[in-house]
Amino acid sequence: MQTILFSPKSASSRAGNWTTASRWKQILESAGHRVTLSNDPDLTRFGNAKLLIGLHAKRSARIAIRFQRSDPDRRVMIALTGTDVYRDLPRGRNIVTMTKALQSCDRIIALQPLMIDRLPARWQPKTSVVMMDMPTPNSRLPNPTKRKFTKGTLNVCVVGHLRREKDPFRAQLAIRKLKQHGSIKITHAGNALSPRYRQMAEKKNAADPNWNWLGSVSRNRVDQLMRQSDLLVNSSIIEGAPNILFEAMSFALPMIVSRIDGHTAILGTDYPGYFPAGDTDGLRRLLLRAANERCFRESLCQHVRRISKRYKRGNEKQALLNAIKAAVV
Repeated sequence: MQTILFSPKSASSRAGNWTTASRWKQILESAGHRVTLSNDPDLTRFGNAKLLIGLHAKRSARIAIRFQRSDPDRRVMIALTGTDVYRDLPRGRNIVTMTKALQSCDRIIALQPLMIDRLPARWQPKTSVVMMDMPTPNSRLPNPTKRKFTKGTLNVCVVGHLRREKDPFRAQLAIRKLKQHGSIKITHAGNALSPRYRQMAEKKNAADPNWNWLGSVSRNRVDQLMRQSDLLVNSSIIEGAPNILFEAMSFALPMIVSRIDGHTAILGTDYPGYFPAGDTDGLRRLLLRAANERCFRESLCQHVRRISKRYKRGNEKQALLNAIKAAVV
């Protein structure tokens, strides 16, 4: 089937939606689909495509509606993002077109099961869950039980663009007032998506020797950063199903993350590395435990290793193909 994967972001943005779209392109091509990945809303460039999969409901809504109306034989699927489900739909403001698109589309894709609970009941029966597989990194870390533990020291990585939904400076705030500040060092990889965030990052980078902002970096550099780190922090207040959690698990990298649906749906409710979203003190306490308590750090590693076994390669492909089958019937 000739298929269009529409993502409002471009490859240069290194945004999560484009990363997901690129991965789905490979999955669908391996199943025999002819796939075009595009952020161009011009329908005339889509040729005779019979299926459109739009990532990010609010930003894909107009193109989805036009695509569907242009030919009654065309089918539309819309993949929901975290901002769609946890910000825009609950607020209900400026989402008329988005609501129309979700109402009329043939299938909705949720990136994790807790998203479905947040949708109106009328949309839930036509929603499929498509969760990411465990990626294969370029090279792996040693077995986590054999990692070096030096009490009082911790190398932390944060991977994510600087924008409000990511709460990007929470980790830096958490270590700012520590008496043994030098024992915990944080490296943050991610582009500043506004001049304001760039100014804030540059100011913090200059003032805090234990917080190192790398800006936008390559995929290989992110892999290298995760291999060299003891721990990953993801402090987002809104997430759909963050790719970085799966990537960290592929390196057996333990995590401390905010307790939100996008994290608990992947790691489970009993994961020991949660702190309340936006809670600087809560994050600080967990970072200190990870730096000073070998048993706590090993517990995080063991949980990550056990959780990663749930996400076997091939599950995402089968779920995506099943969703398409349901859409085109």
